[in-house]
Amino acid sequence: MSDTQTKQTIREIKSIVRQYVRSLEERNFPIKQAFLFGSYAKGNFKSHSDIDVCVISDRFNNEKVRLKIWQLRHDIDIRIQPIIYHPRDFKRYDPLVHEIMTHGIRIK
Repeated sequence: MSDTQTKQTIREIKSIVRQYVRSLEERNFPIKQAFLFGSYAKGNFKSHSDIDVCVISDRFNNEKVRLKIWQLRHDIDIRIQPIIYHPRDFKRYDPLVHEIMTHGIRIK
């Protein structure tokens, strides 16, 4: 894949992530921050790569909400793999948060 194709694909994926974030917000999940991370953010994706998305909201506080967030991805793109955080948990240091902050692309 050429550099131009890679950049175009990443633009398309970022658009999908924006749609997903809008979809969550339309369903009363106010998103404080959202990041694209993983292979698409690093530019080393394959045709079968999933779309790793980190979303942060005060509403993410129980398992029922987590399940709903996972279900809503079907409306946009089944490849979306959401990782959800409450803001208080995202501020804690852990390897995944470090990865997202180091290599992720902020969408919101």
